[in-house]
Amino acid sequence: MKKPKISLDKDKLQQLFLLHIEKILLVIVVGLMVLLVYRGFSLPHLEPSLSPQALIDKTRGAKQYIDDPNRWTEVSVLPDRQPDFSIVKQVGDVQKPSDPMAYMLVNTWSRPDFPKLSPREDPTLFAPEKLIVRPVIGPLASYPRTESENVDPLFPQKTEEQIRADRKKKEIEDKKKKKEEEKLAGGEGATGRPERKKKGKPGASEESGETSTRRGGPMAYGGENGAANPGGLYPEAAGLGYLPQNAEQTIARDVASVTLMALVPIQRQTEEYDKKFTESLDYDPRRDAPYYMEYRVQRADVTDVDPATEADKLPWENLPAPARVFLELAGDQNTGAIGLYAGFPTEVVDPSYLGANYLSPESLAHPAPPYLSRNLWDLLTHPDVPLAAVNPAYAEGVASATKPAGTPSDDDAPSSPTFGAPGMPGMPGMPGGGEGGYGSGMRLGMNRMGGGGEGGMPGMGGGMRPGGGMTMPRPGGAPMMGGGEGGYGAAGMATSTPPKYQLIRFTDVNVKPGRKYRYRTRVMVHDPNHPMLGVTPPTNASLAETARKRVKEIDTSDAARPKDKQTGLAYRTYWLWTPWSEPSPIAEVPHGERVFAGKVTQRMLMRLKNVDVTDEPAATALAVVFAQDKVADVPGEIANARRGYVLNVALDGKSVDKDKIPKVIHPVTKEVVDLDKYNIVTNAMVADIMGGEQIRPIVTTTASQTLTNIGEMLIMDANGKLHVQNEADDILQFRRYTVPKEEKPKKKEKDDTAGGLEGGRPRRGSD
Repeated sequence: MKKPKISLDKDKLQQLFLLHIEKILLVIVVGLMVLLVYRGFSLPHLEPSLSPQALIDKTRGAKQYIDDPNRWTEVSVLPDRQPDFSIVKQVGDVQKPSDPMAYMLVNTWSRPDFPKLSPREDPTLFAPEKLIVRPVIGPLASYPRTESENVDPLFPQKTEEQIRADRKKKEIEDKKKKKEEEKLAGGEGATGRPERKKKGKPGASEESGETSTRRGGPMAYGGENGAANPGGLYPEAAGLGYLPQNAEQTIARDVASVTLMALVPIQRQTEEYDKKFTESLDYDPRRDAPYYMEYRVQRADVTDVDPATEADKLPWENLPAPARVFLELAGDQNTGAIGLYAGFPTEVVDPSYLGANYLSPESLAHPAPPYLSRNLWDLLTHPDVPLAAVNPAYAEGVASATKPAGTPSDDDAPSSPTFGAPGMPGMPGMPGGGEGGYGSGMRLGMNRMGGGGEGGMPGMGGGMRPGGGMTMPRPGGAPMMGGGEGGYGAAGMATSTPPKYQLIRFTDVNVKPGRKYRYRTRVMVHDPNHPMLGVTPPTNASLAETARKRVKEIDTSDAARPKDKQTGLAYRTYWLWTPWSEPSPIAEVPHGERVFAGKVTQRMLMRLKNVDVTDEPAATALAVVFAQDKVADVPGEIANARRGYVLNVALDGKSVDKDKIPKVIHPVTKEVVDLDKYNIVTNAMVADIMGGEQIRPIVTTTASQTLTNIGEMLIMDANGKLHVQNEADDILQFRRYTVPKEEKPKKKEKDDTAGGLEGGRPRRGSD
């Protein structure tokens, strides 16, 4: 028999499958059935306890256990269900006498005719709390102290030849203008009267007779329009920061500062005084109340200090007394010294939280610094101090000049250590009314504040918005209050609700950009057990043992000190110090570089070598630096910033690109100044960009506007810190620091019938 030949020919294999396909399928089906039967026999069998008969038996046993009447008498169940028949004991507990201390009333109904009073103890003093710090760097409204400071750094100084050329040009323009007016008015001026020739040189100052070094002459600092006509700006730029009332005499000074605000718990302290002295011997409600006199501030430079260092181990240094700092900032009208501030921003907080000695060296709350082109809201408000609710008066007031007594050499002593009469700062209702005193004081429950001696709260005007304010005049005159609605006068100090806190506001102008600082403060309180001269002290027998020992040590120490040279009276320590407050958060003084995010352009597809490539998103960014040489903010807009872009831009006044022309808003006059060139260096890098995607429109008509998602930028500054800038939040900053762009005039269509107009519509393809 011949051996069959196996052929792998394609056609023969197909024929084999076609002839035997039924047999192949049958073999496969039989194999699957055998596998199914085998898997069924290999499964585990049902346990005996889960069989139907076993489940029936378990159910019957459980029912018998429930129905058994003796089940509740078992040892494990009976003790929990056996009731306690202790009725006699419970009745005895109810009939016991009640504890009278649990139902004691604060005020007794029937007071004894001769109550038992306790000895006078020293009250517990509470430190200031809730410290916040506000670091700022920018242009500060100030007065020039020297002739060199009276120069505007935003404009180049003119030589003598340029000044003479300007005078000659002005004379020609004046003559030409005069001839035109004579032709129009028939030989007379515009008013119908012959004009008088002005004496002096054209363009010269009437006071000095010399041409002002400021551009625009002496009538406008930095321009002819002055502050009255800041045209061509966004409203947010025209009203940003402190608005000087006298732009001719105001300059912008480069100042970095940290404003410290804290709260003195006057309500809590008053409750402590009432607890200690109301039921004590020799009680005097006028003397036994907390009267805050002054405070002290300490600063620690923590730039190179470990953040985990304890508060007491920080390098604390004592700052000058706030009364001296106030005279350095506001000026001393008695000596004629010029202060750093050219005015005070209008207060927006409740006047009762500022104290009756506001705008005086003895005040705990100093005025906020008058920064130009800066948001002053954070410098004026504290999160726990309410805002002024109403506008009680529109009167203008004049702050009376206070005469501080000779400042002692001891920095821990008050600025006005002794008085001839008991009307000291903070002593309410006392006769005499010495300088700086006031009538009603800060005692809770006393509504009137102000009045009494000099140094009371003056009327304030200028509106309740930050930006307007009070203008400090030149030394020798009384402060002038800015006009306008929203001010509050002397009647504004009346309040029906006693303040919960007393605001402390202190500005430290001796800080350096880039450094980190922490602050703490404590307050000087009048000593009720050892008061000042002129106030009747409590008897020595009424004092408790601890208070008597403390007073004796103070008297021994005061006896060794020399007498006061001005009054000839013995030295007397009549004040107490509260503990130091907790350190404030870290205040890092900025350098002045800021970056803001603008509109983000969505990702577009690019075609490179016939391949679609996703392009990176681009954003509009605004880089702003505070130029210390110009004392102004210089903005630079970057139209196409992408990831990894360093936000440094070189501005040139001769650039064809209008975005590259440096335009600066003058901090004083709010006019637009064009610089020749300036390099904006922020060293900030764009780390990431989000947003810009199109939003699906709700209205699908052709006239619907395409909306995009809000753009966001992740910025890494020069110090390696990350900041998230949002387009919605930064749109206000764009309007504050930039100038509106000029709109390009549209091309006018030619109204010519020969040009192809049919029915008032241009032909397709015509210009």
